[in-house]
Amino acid sequence: MINSCPAMVQIFEISKVNHYRRFLAQLGSAIDFGSDKWVFDKRMRSGAECKGAFTLYFTAIPGEHKEMIKYYCITCFINGAAVKSVGLKLFSLSTYCRFLNDCHPESRRFEISHRFAYEYCGWLNRSAYAENTKSTLWYNMDSFCRMMRGWDPGISVNPFSENPYSTNPRHNYKYIHENTIKQLDTAFLTENIMLHVRCAYWIMRLIPSRINEVLGMKVDCLKPYNGHFCLFIPTWKQNGGYFKPELRVIHIQETGIAAELLQLIRRQQDIAESGYRTLEDKQQGYLFTFQKCFQRRNGRIDFCKDFMVATDAHIRSEFTRVCENNNILDEKGSIFHFTPHQLRHNGITDRLAAGFTPEQIRFMTAQHGSAMIHKAYNHLDLLPEVIADKQRYVLGKAAGENPSQILFGGRILNMEEQLEKRLLKNIRAHKILGGICGDITGCKSDMFFCLDCKHFIPDAEQLDYFVSQADSWLLKAKQFSEFQRIKSNAEENARLFKAVAEKIVGLTGGIRNG
Repeated sequence: MINSCPAMVQIFEISKVNHYRRFLAQLGSAIDFGSDKWVFDKRMRSGAECKGAFTLYFTAIPGEHKEMIKYYCITCFINGAAVKSVGLKLFSLSTYCRFLNDCHPESRRFEISHRFAYEYCGWLNRSAYAENTKSTLWYNMDSFCRMMRGWDPGISVNPFSENPYSTNPRHNYKYIHENTIKQLDTAFLTENIMLHVRCAYWIMRLIPSRINEVLGMKVDCLKPYNGHFCLFIPTWKQNGGYFKPELRVIHIQETGIAAELLQLIRRQQDIAESGYRTLEDKQQGYLFTFQKCFQRRNGRIDFCKDFMVATDAHIRSEFTRVCENNNILDEKGSIFHFTPHQLRHNGITDRLAAGFTPEQIRFMTAQHGSAMIHKAYNHLDLLPEVIADKQRYVLGKAAGENPSQILFGGRILNMEEQLEKRLLKNIRAHKILGGICGDITGCKSDMFFCLDCKHFIPDAEQLDYFVSQADSWLLKAKQFSEFQRIKSNAEENARLFKAVAEKIVGLTGGIRNG
């Protein structure tokens, strides 16, 4: 097998076409290279996953380009890409093919050139695609050019290396606002919603999870332990994509809303156990097994004798039905539509607002790092009143005060004792170059612009570092004096480092720790 390590990305080689075709057998049990439909049933990880989500269709690709794009897709799989990811790449290529057909119908080649890329950019700008979609389409063309440069001499340049479309990893529209989430909570407490739909909602509402993790839960997912209960939720996202999931354990006390969640799960277990024998072997044993039914306009539900396992598409459809039937409105007064993943964004943001540490959230969500928590799931900027209230409570001072603080001799000078203990207890989670961050939860930068931030607490031991950096940037400013833009940037960096050094000297008199 070809090494799929990110540092050794496989590039298509014509000499290995037989290897690529043989590799298809590892992905699906009956994939024909010449077919326009590839079903990757061997990539399905649980009976709750829909076969349609593991199928690629090449019908939108013109015949003269189809063979090349099929080899590209196989190469992506060899590099470890998931079916969904390859599906997005295939969509990007079919979009480029549509552009070629619209703007250059006389061309029969899959032409890549700077002129065509420029025209493609204009074509995308005239389209109705969102900015983030345009960025993804462009990025996938860049990936294609880098990987398939050995296919045809015409693919010798990569005009897609510079992406003209911006992309923001934090999408605030994914956070459900307070008034809307209250409407949803009220609706999902009612008995007229099917039990498995309510159970899925409240698990994701109370325990930040991905929909495929929740639907992959087994019937025996709940175990008593030492006076409370342990809920076992599988995750495939953080274990390298292996079919056998990691199990994260959520400890639940049977009190309050948690007791109601446990009751929902127990009732769902009874339904799943009563119907699992009617299912195929691959679908047996899953918690979200439910009896097929039809819901009439008057609210009455008629059940069939057949059972099935809930899929992502089914839960999304039922969530839409709940919003429509209960007239749940967004802030603009329109019927609200949401995805299960938005509940994960709300769960993580609400816990940050409640004072949970990144480590606690990582343990709950099975994230292997804090980067995604801070960048993608942190929507505290939508809750400025929460941040202000917590700062006033913790600091015990009027809003707006910002005393100079530095780390010196294991203490943070000019910081209230309660906040200092909290920060120092979790100092590794807040450690940044040259010091620590006093409030990382509201940070919107990539940690490269800390020097001028009011939450940056420089380390007195790093005084020589800040002084040397200031001198170094001043030297660069002199060296590039004829280039005004470079000079201005260098002078600004020198100013920032110098200001930090002066802050340390002002509070310590230049005395080093120890």
